[in-house]
Amino acid sequence: MMHFKTGASLAENKFGLNLCYQTACDVGSFMDKFSESSPDCVLLDIRIPGPEGGGTKILKDLRDSGFSGVAIMLTAVAQTETILSAVDLGANDFITKGLSEVELAYRITQSLQTLADKPSSFAPLEFAGYTMQQLQSRIPKIVRSPLKAVLVWGESGAGKEIASKLFQSYLGKSVPFIPINCGALVDELIESEFFGHKKGSFTGATANKVGVFKLADKGWIFLDEVANLSMAGQAALLRVLETGEFRSIGGTFNEVVDVRVLAATNVCLDTAVASGHFRGDLLMRLRSYELYLPPLRERASIEVRDILMHLLSRLNNIAATDKAYQLTPESEKILTTYDWKKGNVREMWNTLQAASVNADGPMITVADLPKSIRSSCLNISAASPREDLQQEKQHLPSPALAGASAHSVDMGGYQSAFQAFSGALHEDKELSEVMDIVEKAVISAALERHPSRTAVFQALGISRSSLNQKRQKYSL
Repeated sequence: MMHFKTGASLAENKFGLNLCYQTACDVGSFMDKFSESSPDCVLLDIRIPGPEGGGTKILKDLRDSGFSGVAIMLTAVAQTETILSAVDLGANDFITKGLSEVELAYRITQSLQTLADKPSSFAPLEFAGYTMQQLQSRIPKIVRSPLKAVLVWGESGAGKEIASKLFQSYLGKSVPFIPINCGALVDELIESEFFGHKKGSFTGATANKVGVFKLADKGWIFLDEVANLSMAGQAALLRVLETGEFRSIGGTFNEVVDVRVLAATNVCLDTAVASGHFRGDLLMRLRSYELYLPPLRERASIEVRDILMHLLSRLNNIAATDKAYQLTPESEKILTTYDWKKGNVREMWNTLQAASVNADGPMITVADLPKSIRSSCLNISAASPREDLQQEKQHLPSPALAGASAHSVDMGGYQSAFQAFSGALHEDKELSEVMDIVEKAVISAALERHPSRTAVFQALGISRSSLNQKRQKYSL
């Protein structure tokens, strides 16, 4: 098992003969070297001794931690099931053992070149994060496949609108892409909107109308918030998806169309089916292929930070100020660890805009963040950081008493964290110092509770590399 770091540009290193690389014979040393060198490429043996799942398990952990470089799997026997599983987890290439060093270097360089070349078929579109990069890489495969329907689902603000724009961008102007807001459709006019109508076919039909399925022939329809479609609309949609035919209102014959559907929802449609609000047969049709966009709280911290920095850059591009806005380390830490349950990326964007208004200068501090975010992260009242802390002093024990209380209930490794937090309420302390003490105490206690490092980073909800970095930082 080894990982590679390019020492020169791809143009200067066309055949990869001068690739710098390091090797590791076990999972622990691999993860340590990975954390230290931040490689462009990793080469993983499928059957590496260690955790259950071998190289594919390590691949999954790397992708979950936000690694967006090249991942190449190495195996003695290329089995179809294993290859498909690895590709689904994010493998860029699959190599059978036995290649010469030159051939291996060439394959690695080719994979690096492919990753470096952004898809030329996509129009410029702003987004950030490994999740959207993975989605973008799948779109060409989806478009070239025979799939008739794709379902994109995730919480509000997770990126469904960006997903639709990526599809539209890749398809280009020559392929129809018709967006429909299902929540805005009126029951009585759904079939008219979908399939069109003839003049005089009903009251108010003063002219012929072409429906969106006709307009989208040989192209795509984007059904936004498809869960809001009424039962009548669901039945009409299912019918055209099953047969590829429709008849306009007042029409005398069926018309055949070749339309593919991209549907998006922020609702779990399985739950909607169970409650009787969505048709199970329609869900099966829409779920020919499924793209899940996880909320920010489920993504790696490195990806959340990438998104945050991308939004800050966007804010500076549109702000009418001489100096660019920046985040203090404390405010950045809060914004990258907040759960963003109310709106994910959209909520983060709104928060940055509000904070820029509150800020007295280009530096956005903790005090500039909305009250709800400050109070959620610190678990204290946050109407005004200083005023409220002064009020809370009257209701909290002294630092000495707090320490005694913590000892009496046997808080163990959390005692130092409790003292640091209590002390911070009685005197001025930098937020980063307090949070470091709390983080060290939590990690230390977890190391004492769990015998294996794997159990520790899983319990803490961080990657192995993050755990190793924090252990080194705090000398644990």
